[in-house]
Formats: sequence, C-alpha cells, structure tokens
Amino acid sequence: MTSNAAACRFIFEELCEADERAPANERIERFLEVSTSAVQPARAPQRSFHRFQCRLCPSIIAQNPSRGYTNLMNHLQARHPDYEQTMQTMVAETAIPYACSEKAKAAFGWIDWIVGGELPLNFCENELTRKYAKLSPISKATLKKYLAALVALVEGSLSIRAGELYALLFDGWSAGSDHFVAVFICYTKGGERKRHLLAFAPLIDETNLTAPNHKDFILRALERFNIDPHGAVCLNGDNCATNISTARLLGVPLVGCSSHRLNLAAERVFKKYEVELNLIAVVMQKLSTTKASGHLRRLTPLKTVRRNATRWSSTFDMVDRFLEIFVPACTVMLQVEDPALMPSPAQVARVKSLRKNELSIFRSPEKAHHLGTNAAIVKFRYFEDATVKIQQGNQGELLAVELKAVGKLVASPTELNADDEVEDLGFAGAHSNGAG
Repeated sequence: MTSNAAACRFIFEELCEADERAPANERIERFLEVSTSAVQPARAPQRSFHRFQCRLCPSIIAQNPSRGYTNLMNHLQARHPDYEQTMQTMVAETAIPYACSEKAKAAFGWIDWIVGGELPLNFCENELTRKYAKLSPISKATLKKYLAALVALVEGSLSIRAGELYALLFDGWSAGSDHFVAVFICYTKGGERKRHLLAFAPLIDETNLTAPNHKDFILRALERFNIDPHGAVCLNGDNCATNISTARLLGVPLVGCSSHRLNLAAERVFKKYEVELNLIAVVMQKLSTTKASGHLRRLTPLKTVRRNATRWSSTFDMVDRFLEIFVPACTVMLQVEDPALMPSPAQVARVKSLRKNELSIFRSPEKAHHLGTNAAIVKFRYFEDATVKIQQGNQGELLAVELKAVGKLVASPTELNADDEVEDLGFAGAHSNGAG
C-alpha cells in the first residue's frame, strides 16, 4: 500500500508565487494535458504558499506539509478514490520516478546546480547560497559522498549503454607544463548519437609520448568502464604520426580530424605570406602594450586581434582587424617609443589579395595538399570514403574495398528484422556526420 506522503508527492504539485498568479484557464489547460509526458524544466526558486495543484484535476488544495497531508488525502479519497490504481498506470506508462524522498530531490538539485553550473563544491556551504536557495541545506562532505556514489553508478552502467560497437575519440590539451589526454566513446542509440567522456588525465608515463603509451592509456580507460576493446570500429583524432600508429596498434582505422587537416592546409597557404603576416603580428603585439593601446583607444574603439597558432581562422581575423585600424596604427607608431615596422603599401596590397584569391583553395578540396581524398595524410582512405558515401545515402555505390573497410558496421539480416528502424551502416552515417 502506498504511503500518504508518497501518494501526495506523486499526485500533487506544490505551487509557488509565480504559479499562484497564473490565470485559471492556463492552470486548467496544463492539467488537461498528460501530466507525465515530460519533466518540466527547472524554475527559479519562488516563495511557497502551501497550496498544491492536483495532477488529476484542476483543483488547488491548501495544505502545510509540515502538519501532515490531511487536506490532500481528503481530496484524493473524495474525488479520486482509485488514485492508487491511477498511480500504478502512470508509472507503467512513463518510467519517471515521481515518488522519491525530499532528501533525494535535494541531493539531485544540488548536484545538478553545482555540476551543471560549473561551481565549486563548497558552493553549497556558502551563506548567501543557503539564504536564497530553496533546496534543503547540504554539506560539502555529503555532496562529495553522493557524487562518488553517482560516479560508481554511471561507470557500472556505461558498458551496457554503449552496446557492442562504438567509435573512440581522443585528443590532447595542455595547460602550462601539464598535458592531458581526453578519451571519449561515441555510439548510436535509438537513432541518436551519444558521446561520453571516459578519461581526462595525464598519460600514465608523462615522459613517454609514443603510440604504445597512448594505446595503453586508451585501453585502461576502456577497462575501467568494463567496455570491450574489440567493439571499437575506428579512432578519431588529429592527423599526426603518433595517432596513426596508435590506431594501427588498436587494430582500427583512424578517421582524421577534418578541422586539423583544414588548419594544416591553411598553414601551407600562409607560408606564401609569411613575411607580411609576421610584420602584422609584430604590429599587433606592439599595439597591445599599455601605452600603445591607450593611444589607439583615442583614435578608434577597435582593439587589436592576436593570432592563435592552432586556429587558422585567427590569422584572417588578425589581418581583417589590421586593415580596419591601419590608419590609426600608423599614427600610433609615430607617437610611441621603439615603434614596430609597418608593412609597406605593396605588402598591404599583397595581404589584401590573401582574402580575395587564396581562399579559393579551400573550396576545391581535390586541389589542396591536405584536403583531397587522395592526400598523403589520409592513411585509411577506403574507410573514410565509405563513411562519406554512407553519410550521403549512397551505400549502393560502395566499392568492394570500401565495403570491406566498414564491414564491422554492416548490420546482419537478423539485426535488421529485429528492429525495423535500423538502417544499413547507420552507425557510420551518424558517426561520420559528427567526426572532425
């Protein structure tokens, strides 16, 4: 038999100040809909009036929860005597656990707030937070306990959710002298692409950046989550020699990052303008100093833009901004000590041609050194060509070598009959759509 507290938490929704002022017709329309069809988005905390909206009818009942559930239960027994059967039906149709304790709701609320908002763990102990939060107070130690339990729960279920086939994605990131490697798995479920972060940590041996060390790091991440390494169908990463070797050691093809290839192609173009771009970079650096930037602000509200070595688009951003502030920059260089050398008129005209002419190389991948399908940097051409054809819906045009390359993704007749929604090589299409 369901307890009074559980029944009331399931069937009634507590109204706050914003809900109380809503027009009556809006409240009625809301409850003419299927109340369990979706979880309502989180709202900003509002002051409660101790009034509850029935999920089964438009009635609003006054009740102070600290004094029991008498009024709410009287309503159920008078208006909805079969409420327990109704609850069972609603639970069977939705999979949404309504009947959970206030303690569990509070713990979830704090975790959702802190993790989703990227806040420090001690945020829950802040005096102002506790003053204005609607959630029940929780300590940092208790929050850490729940987070650890949640991590264990997720780790235990991830191997089941991932299924038999998945793609591996990994990349490196440096902060100062610390270098981290991130490993993801990507798979499709219910026609949607899913991606989960498995590891984000330094390599096991930070003095060894070879392919075998990267392979061991990936395998340990899979082992931690009890994921079968033989289920990997490909490795996604930058198009460097280490990643190519890592993929071969894992026995899977490498799908090179398209953005990385584009960045390499752009660098090849920029080498023709290296002298001019270096001059502009020095000018931008000089204009970023305290005194020079002060002079520049007197002449224009535009600020300098610096080049980022890992983002080819930043070079164009720098050139565009330089051309916009060229006249003010010339004036500033006459006012500061140790001015930077400005590009000559001929060099400025040459930089302008970079925007007009050289961008055409990116619109013709077959002519680009790094962007063409036959480029030397592409080591697993047949797999990549096959995934592109599948993505475009041209599975019937697959060559024999391409079909062999993606053979692991081909659904068997048994699998197709088991689920009418499964499409041939559907994983490859969904995955290649988000690669790079």
